[in-house]
Amino acid sequence: MKEMPWQDIISLANWRRLTEQFEHGSVASAARKKRWYQKSYTLPRNIEALDRQIEHYHRLDKRSPDTLKMRAGMLRMIGAQSNSFLVENRIQDKNTIKQSSAPDEYAAYKKSLDYIVEKIGRRALRKAAYIEKLVEHIGQQDLGFTTKQNLFEYLKSKAEVSFTSNFVGLGAHVVMERVDPWHRPIENNIDADRQNPVGKAEGNEISVAFGRWAAAQTDAPFFVWLEGHGICTGIYEDQGLLEAIDHGSIQQLSGTVKYGQSSTLATAIENGTLYVYSMQADNTLQKTSFDTQAAKGASAKSDELQKFGNHPYPVYAYAWSRDGVIFTNIHQTGQIHHSSLLSGKKVQCSGMIAVENGKVRSVDNNSGHYQPQFRHLKNFVRFLQANNVFAPNARVREETAKKAYTVQEFLAAAPPVPKKTGRKTIAELRKPPLPSKVGRPTAGQLGFGK
Repeated sequence: MKEMPWQDIISLANWRRLTEQFEHGSVASAARKKRWYQKSYTLPRNIEALDRQIEHYHRLDKRSPDTLKMRAGMLRMIGAQSNSFLVENRIQDKNTIKQSSAPDEYAAYKKSLDYIVEKIGRRALRKAAYIEKLVEHIGQQDLGFTTKQNLFEYLKSKAEVSFTSNFVGLGAHVVMERVDPWHRPIENNIDADRQNPVGKAEGNEISVAFGRWAAAQTDAPFFVWLEGHGICTGIYEDQGLLEAIDHGSIQQLSGTVKYGQSSTLATAIENGTLYVYSMQADNTLQKTSFDTQAAKGASAKSDELQKFGNHPYPVYAYAWSRDGVIFTNIHQTGQIHHSSLLSGKKVQCSGMIAVENGKVRSVDNNSGHYQPQFRHLKNFVRFLQANNVFAPNARVREETAKKAYTVQEFLAAAPPVPKKTGRKTIAELRKPPLPSKVGRPTAGQLGFGK
């Protein structure tokens, strides 16, 4: 699996096990030296210094905001010490060795102390940059997110439903994906009384971890608390069944949701045809008639929607921006969501769209991140109809009603009336007043942003 920026360096227990194996001769190194009268190998001077630094680093509290800057500094020192060992012993980097070695030689190298030290140094510098960005993120947040209650208040405000706006923002259950500076696919629910975020018993592990944090007796901001979680440390043994990777209902966090990707296409309508614009390798802009056939086999969501008859043709995710531009890309769960297309900003509508040779064959408002309503889809269909881009016999599927229409049927239809059973009253849906900032400590007072 690709190494992620939040991944920590080797655990102290694994490091000590490695150095013991080296001393007993079961781990190779270009720096190995042994006197004839000694019963074991001696650790190189650089490795002894690295050992002290790794021990010091792991003694720092990973879930304390106060240790973030110190941890980043220690990681920088570990990175420099690792590099010093490699330079002093004239050990090449792993890519050079891989290119110049036979497969069996490279496999043997990957079991050596040299490879582990090079890997530790690489991870240490990447992790230091991660922590430094975390410090910056916490210090620059308007609400601070320096306390759990601040974040709860923010998420509750996002749970309120607007019944009049022509724009729709990310749902409260996924807004943490945008809050996270690395845009990991974090999901949560708001409890029935709309008081606090609650966790999920299944799904991806960072969503489960968020629920654990929400229920925990801790004042650490979520991303700081996560520093002591197996997602960052790689150690799960003492963290309970819900956080164990081998638990059947939890998927390991494998990456981030991509925001601002060059693969996202902007569209334009000319003479009843939908065109897309893409940047080529020579930095020229290429214009082609839009076709979503490329989603076949490349998007599990597209394949599923086509298989069950929701769409007659492969579909892309789309987001209709506030200024009227349609952005689109192949939907890939955990990587490219509807939120990716406009970096989580408000939209006029979003969903899935099937296009063949520049003509729209079907469109819907199937977007779990934005959850546009009937009227948002109707506005979008009116826009497409006014520009004559619908193919003959095009279909419109409205997700609230789980119903498909012809274009004319949909434009003439009234929005579905929700069932009264379990429906909240206007008073229950009324947005609560935002908490007063009077007396609330600033990020600077809490030690961030300095």
